[in-house]
Amino acid sequence: MDARRKDRIRLIYHLRVFDTRTGKPLGVLVDLTPEGMMLMADQQLPTGYSSTLHMDLPANVMDGGRLSFQGEVVWCREDAEDGFYSLGIAMRELSDSSISVVRELIDRFHRPESVDEELEAKDPFAQQEQPDITD
Repeated sequence: MDARRKDRIRLIYHLRVFDTRTGKPLGVLVDLTPEGMMLMADQQLPTGYSSTLHMDLPANVMDGGRLSFQGEVVWCREDAEDGFYSLGIAMRELSDSSISVVRELIDRFHRPESVDEELEAKDPFAQQEQPDITD
């Protein structure tokens, strides 16, 4: 596993990320670092696509507000199972205050890997072979 993947922080609070220029949502935040993020999106975007993006911060725990930043698509992959796309977005030109907000999002909403492992361990269907129902 490369260092970049290891440092990604999965979040329990899935914020929508918008293209500020068009006002349309790009996708839902899945993981986050101070350098970038991964979104789940219903549309493909070309590598190199760059725009001003924003997230509306949760009002109930972060007093609302908006985090705006320059984002660039650095990769895009289709998920064959559900037809959605995973977008790797590099965050460019973040101010010190924006970096602080990103770190606060990570601190407040990170989902420890142990939670993922615990959920998988409790899944009664994870290890069972599914019956053939094609009769």
